[in-house]
Amino acid sequence: MTRFASLIIAFFFALPSPAVLADDSAEREQAYSVLQRFGLLNRPLAPEPQPKIGASVVMRMPGQAYPDSNQTTSDASAPLNATAEQQRNQRFRPPERRVDRVLVDKSERRLQLIKNGETIREYPVQLSKRSTGHKLYEGDLRTPEGTYTIDWRNPESRYHKSLHISYPNEADRARAQELGVEPGGMIMVHGEHYMQAMANIYRRVKQDWTEGCIAMLNEHIDEIWELVEDGTPIEIRP
Repeated sequence: MTRFASLIIAFFFALPSPAVLADDSAEREQAYSVLQRFGLLNRPLAPEPQPKIGASVVMRMPGQAYPDSNQTTSDASAPLNATAEQQRNQRFRPPERRVDRVLVDKSERRLQLIKNGETIREYPVQLSKRSTGHKLYEGDLRTPEGTYTIDWRNPESRYHKSLHISYPNEADRARAQELGVEPGGMIMVHGEHYMQAMANIYRRVKQDWTEGCIAMLNEHIDEIWELVEDGTPIEIRP
């Protein structure tokens, strides 16, 4: 056996295992360069792919756009010929309102939550002892009639929780001005009386007790608090 052949055999025995070569790119480079030098490897070694400087992995939900890009992941619900913007709009359209409107029937002492034309919740309510007729001025103890909006809420109300009704509107103010009176305000849908003894009485006898507001049991106003968003229309019927 020639000296050259001995060197070649010793070289192959000295090569690291394939697992080591797979894990250590430096040893792999050295081994392949020796093989190329002796003419035993004609195919050049492919360079190891290197990550781009500053590159980062971006996690996306289905249909979410890449940062600073108009591309989105595929969405089976989107039309095949839809643009990326149309797919985003379909995927991320604003959520529907929980309740379309609130309906209060004063004569029935009833409040209903309406969704898609159907009543999804119904609650008994209590008003004032002078509940007949539309509110005209401050201190008349009447509940307004007409269409208004739930425009803000108070989580720390004396009456558990309260939702504000947007009375007075422009027509209410104009009417009060003609009469030379103040239209009043702070009409709320709220919970039980802040004094527990009074709350127990009104809960038991179910009599009217407000000064023009719409009162409910605490557990009922808790449900409405979650279902009725600010901006929801409220219609109050005679």
